[in-house]
Amino acid sequence: MSINECPDRSKAPETQPFGELSLPEANIIYHSSGAKIHVFDGAEGSVCRLTMIWPGGEADSSFCGRMSLALQAIKDGNATMSPSAVADCLDYNGARLVLSAGKHTSMLRLICANSRIGRVLPVVLDCVLRPAMPQKSIDILLENAAMSVALAERQVMSRAMKAAARLIYGVSHPAAREATPELIRSLTRDDLILSQQTVCNTVNGLDIYVAGKVTPEVLATLDESISRFASQASGHGIAPEYSPMCPEAPGVATEHIAGALQSCIVMAFPSITRDNPDYQALRTTVMALGGYFGSRLMSNIREDKGLTYGIQAALLGEREGAYISISSQQDTSNTDIVINETISEIEKLRTGLLDNTELERLRNHAMSEIATVLDTPFSIADYRMCEVTEGMPDDYYHRLQQQVRTITAEKIRDMARKYIDPAMARTAIATCP
Repeated sequence: MSINECPDRSKAPETQPFGELSLPEANIIYHSSGAKIHVFDGAEGSVCRLTMIWPGGEADSSFCGRMSLALQAIKDGNATMSPSAVADCLDYNGARLVLSAGKHTSMLRLICANSRIGRVLPVVLDCVLRPAMPQKSIDILLENAAMSVALAERQVMSRAMKAAARLIYGVSHPAAREATPELIRSLTRDDLILSQQTVCNTVNGLDIYVAGKVTPEVLATLDESISRFASQASGHGIAPEYSPMCPEAPGVATEHIAGALQSCIVMAFPSITRDNPDYQALRTTVMALGGYFGSRLMSNIREDKGLTYGIQAALLGEREGAYISISSQQDTSNTDIVINETISEIEKLRTGLLDNTELERLRNHAMSEIATVLDTPFSIADYRMCEVTEGMPDDYYHRLQQQVRTITAEKIRDMARKYIDPAMARTAIATCP
């Protein structure tokens, strides 16, 4: 078709099934310092994204939220630059710095033009090595965080998710520890420096992911910066402890929020981990239940009955274990009927079969989702990071697409019967009294 020709929009475009998808391997560089550098080259623009991941996160701290605060404080200057000077350096060079903590990892991500990485990366690493963290900045950071936590206590989704975490992990599990405004305000500058320096002031266990247009010049700058960082780093890092989930007994936990106009429901089911041969088939089964717009729960509860704007289900695999989560928000008057309709759809999945149209739609969506991993060097790097942080098997990507291609309606029914029993649900509800 020439540029001057218009497509015939009365005819659907031709489609064809996906072929075998292959996930590219990283180019691994073992740095002399001991850090492991994963390189994903291939972007068109002269931009790179550098992600540094250290072992140690929220579940390794005294309460969830402490490590995130310690990481956020990294932006607040270094031994030679004030917080405003660091911010000006990032802004002037068009760079973006993102800091976050997972359950057992801490992440620093720097995004900038290739031509600017040599100016920005040394400044950022100096903030990690010798953080200034002025008391005034720390006071503002802690007060803002305390106010955010206090606000979240009045939000139904936040309360329901916290209650569900206690039910699925167990009330004493590190992943179920909660931040409170009082705990946050009790932190000191020394507490944050200790947390950040213990985890990040080291190259021990450090994985570095570089994605984008990764030129020899970018790698040379990275090599020089990491060598300097390693020579000055004084920490030893930590070894995360992975405590198995210890779910509470099946049942319902209700959180009351005065004045709430909506309710939030989170149904959780302890499940199998990624190393189980059934995991990929169960993942597809959960997707059929509530993992995409054409799923059973969305079609019934949202589209047909209009009880909620959205309801979703997912199989979540972690190092501590795995669970199935079904969540929704709705008018408080619809809470009971949404629960009943959710159970009804689970039972239908356990006893009936998907027809060929629904099965094909499910396969197409699942394969499209798998294919998006290959979109860019950044998405490939993100997936490879999850392999490390979540402990995914090396052949997981291949096994997943093989399962999607071959799964049958009978297999989906059998997976639902085996692993999604409404009697085993741990249900958290946040609503008005």
